[in-house]
Amino acid sequence: MAIELEKILTISASEYCEMNGKQLKDYLPKGVQGEPENLQVPDDTEVVVSYQIRYAGTRTTIHKYGMGTALIPKK
Repeated sequence: MAIELEKILTISASEYCEMNGKQLKDYLPKGVQGEPENLQVPDDTEVVVSYQIRYAGTRTTIHKYGMGTALIPKK
């Protein structure tokens, strides 16, 4: 599933939990990676945290590669 841009954050998982009155143990973390414009995440992902974009390539061809941690609420 794709995720809305406003749910992709550069803050850490612990910062996100603190801001929202939750605990890390309430989530299953899962690493996600791919092109930022089409980042695919597991179903039921609440937010992606610790998101970073890396650039690689040559002068004529540059590729963006994003990675982060999807936080999935435990049921």
